[in-house]
Amino acid sequence: EDHREAVPKGSPEEAQAEFVVGWTRYLAKDYRAALADAERIQRHPEVVPLVRANARWMQALALRDLDETGESSRVLEAMVRDYADDGALRFFADRARRELAQE
Repeated sequence: EDHREAVPKGSPEEAQAEFVVGWTRYLAKDYRAALADAERIQRHPEVVPLVRANARWMQALALRDLDETGESSRVLEAMVRDYADDGALRFFADRARRELAQE
């Protein structure tokens, strides 16, 4: 059940709710919906950097699972570029590198 309407629009809690719903959809193999959620999370004005990075990871995986490998690679390459020197987010750069190596 989707309870996102229960949180204030534009709030950090809304971004968190989108995040949970997005991963739930991804795990249910509803990749198109998860992709839409991941893109919406990244545009949210109150999302924290860690959640934004995790949403980019969700975006890359959903694109991969939709056989949109070129787009997935573009997102992964951007993650490597954007997070490699960020101590808090370097984990995502490392994961993106490993995913690119498997393609």
